[in-house]
Amino acid sequence: VEIRTSNRVASLLIREGAVVGVRTADGTELRCDRVIVAAGGKGYPELGALGIGYELAAQARHAIVPPVPAMVGLCVAETWAHDCAGIALTDAEARIALPGEAKAPDRGELLFTQKGLSGPAVLDLSGRVSELLVKAPGIPLEVNFFAGKSAACWLDQFACWQRDSGKKLVRNLL
Repeated sequence: VEIRTSNRVASLLIREGAVVGVRTADGTELRCDRVIVAAGGKGYPELGALGIGYELAAQARHAIVPPVPAMVGLCVAETWAHDCAGIALTDAEARIALPGEAKAPDRGELLFTQKGLSGPAVLDLSGRVSELLVKAPGIPLEVNFFAGKSAACWLDQFACWQRDSGKKLVRNLL
């Protein structure tokens, strides 16, 4: 194996339907028996992630599924969520609230951010949300901020708050 660094690949060399090497940006042709494309995605262009891997795969006639963001926080339309920036909930559930999206909710920590929601409960479903956003302007989510609490537990909690903190706003108690 010959290892070469600082040789940017510009295209694949394809002869009679088979990949036989690569052409570098300076025009050098490197012939080989096998080519492994491990170019990453488009996620961080500042670090060189420009999507050349997709172009090379397309040259070899692979079908390319347009990439969408995944493992990212989600922006929300509701302005009240922005007011909660910095608040983290330790046991929340989030799920896509659309017909046909009956997958079990993703559960874990949920963090309110300046733009919306983040944390494991949201990051796990963000890729699917991104796919759906290609076809629709907004995707409804159902979020259970306290997944570990039953209805009976909440009734007890509200009774306690009413008795001990009757003048406080519920949002402050939560």
